[in-house]
Amino acid sequence: MMTLDEAIQHAREVEKEQRAHIGEWDKEYSNHCKECAEEHEQLAKWLEELKKHRENNKKILGYIHSGNRGSC
Repeated sequence: MMTLDEAIQHAREVEKEQRAHIGEWDKEYSNHCKECAEEHEQLAKWLEELKKHRENNKKILGYIHSGNRGSC
């Protein structure tokens, strides 16, 4: 099972590999590589966003649990 960081790294690696193949073969295969690279780029961005949300949630929960709730 992958960690979130490993999944991000894997998506970025696949994106890079697929971009390297664009234009190497026929147009149809190049288009496939381009689409695959774009999909993995988007996946990496979503995973990075998820990571940021998790980190922010940990900070917020830590702040709340420390008793620093402030006044409303």
